Amino acid sequence: MESSRILGKVGLPAVGLIAATIAFGIVAPEYWWGDGYGQIARAQPIEQMEVVRRVARECPPEKRPTLLRRVADLDGGEGLATELLLAVIESDPGHADPLLEAYRERFPISPMLNAWTIEARLGQGRFDEAVRLHREALADLGGAEAARRGLVDRFARQMAEAGRPVEAYVAADARDAEDTFRAIAERLEQSCNLGDAEAAVPLRALVAAREARSGPSAWTKFYAGLVAEVSGDDESAQRLYAEASRAARSDADPSVGTAPAPAPGLGSDRFQRRRLGCLVRLGRWEQAYEECTPVEDAFDLIGLNLQLKGRIDDLARLVERHRPKFPESPTVVYWDAMTHWERGEYAEAVALFDAHLRSPNPIRRYDSEATAKKFRSLIRLDRLDEARAMLDGPRSRRWSLSPIWRMIVAAKAGDEAALGPMLEAYAAGRSDGAADAFADPDLGPLLRASGRTAPAPAGADAKAPPPGSASR
Repeated sequence: MESSRILGKVGLPAVGLIAATIAFGIVAPEYWWGDGYGQIARAQPIEQMEVVRRVARECPPEKRPTLLRRVADLDGGEGLATELLLAVIESDPGHADPLLEAYRERFPISPMLNAWTIEARLGQGRFDEAVRLHREALADLGGAEAARRGLVDRFARQMAEAGRPVEAYVAADARDAEDTFRAIAERLEQSCNLGDAEAAVPLRALVAAREARSGPSAWTKFYAGLVAEVSGDDESAQRLYAEASRAARSDADPSVGTAPAPAPGLGSDRFQRRRLGCLVRLGRWEQAYEECTPVEDAFDLIGLNLQLKGRIDDLARLVERHRPKFPESPTVVYWDAMTHWERGEYAEAVALFDAHLRSPNPIRRYDSEATAKKFRSLIRLDRLDEARAMLDGPRSRRWSLSPIWRMIVAAKAGDEAALGPMLEAYAAGRSDGAADAFADPDLGPLLRASGRTAPAPAGADAKAPPPGSASR
């Protein structure tokens, strides 16, 4: 009777709502659990990984192990469970252990579990345990050298990213010391190359630890040179790079036996390439040309350095110095052409770029740059028919700037009927709209001369570079 009175008061609609809610909870319990499973299960495949990462961050830590077990039963469940685990290790390592255990129960033979556990320990600040796990993993591998190098490289990266690169090297046994040193040093070198001057501090400590353990080598001298270079001491850096090059070519250098010596050719020889850069910055490009080998590679790199620094008179002297040694080299013609281009001597530049592009040696050709400079030289010489002919030539399909070039030709010819639609289509297909068209050193002035106004890039007050700028 009491229940009848309650039903009479709330009415049938409310009863139906209650029943539907109960049924919905039975059919779709994820809505009651609040762990995000429903969002993952309903997500489209292309979005699923991103949904997993978001849910991993939002899900309460105590519900994550259950969520992982449920996600593992979906199509592609191992990949989804892995993404969930990694997202937690990255964003909340302090709560990663229960999730690691749940993953181990569900996928007990996963080859990456050790690496992920180490990642979690590093995130938790448990460095001694991370080292212990790494050593255990190496012991389990036995004589599998390729797999061993992979583990060493991964651990070095993990420790470097955790701010403990030297500890990783000190923890390495003698068998892995060289590989560990190189792996960590290369990570720090990448940071230095990206402008992170602070990476020189652990790199200096790493070099000291390596030399204390095994004495100086080609690689310790090279990385000591990098520390000096990043610190602004080009003189010390070039000296150390020279010593590294000599050591790498010596059979007595122990590192040559355990790590590949620089490959032939200055382009792949980091030792000499970095030394050359230091010498050019010191204003001693003549010394770089005489001492860095092979001389043809040195010539190319010095030419590029001088051009980028705007030292065109030095570039001309370099060309004249190199020409007698390699009179048939296409690079001599190219850098001669670049000298005239930089001086605004476009007629001479066109002839030389043509000669360079006719060279039968593609390895020594700068096809893209020479073609672009030839086209712009013709535009600046008002040789419009020749420039237009380049648009449909055999090389025109290779260059991503061809839409810009077509607009330059139309604008130069005053062909508004062609220019307008091309500019609209170009702007519609790019996030910056027409801003980069107005920034082009040849097209921009022509667009402004036609009465058009450059759009202001979002969040920036950009100005088009002048016609004489390096962006040509």
